[in-house]
Amino acid sequence: MTLLMLGWIVCGILGYGVTFAHFQDKWPQLAYRDRREDAGFAAMVAISGPIGLFAALLFSGFAANGLRYRPLSREASAAAHRQAYQHLEVDF
Repeated sequence: MTLLMLGWIVCGILGYGVTFAHFQDKWPQLAYRDRREDAGFAAMVAISGPIGLFAALLFSGFAANGLRYRPLSREASAAAHRQAYQHLEVDF
């Protein structure tokens, strides 16, 4: 029983990291603004244990973005936002 609980906790921690990394790295220009929503969704995945880890791995391209437990900084998110919308700037 203890081993089952330990496995569930480990899967939850990994599932959280994979899910949070997916959302933070897929849309870095929105990462700082949406960090609480991303963390909340990742927490729901973590609670589901091995099933959540399996789903997180499938939907994230088998952890293509790695693991992340801290959100992107405001500066990194702003830089990604500027880079994403750089082509829309017009010089007069």
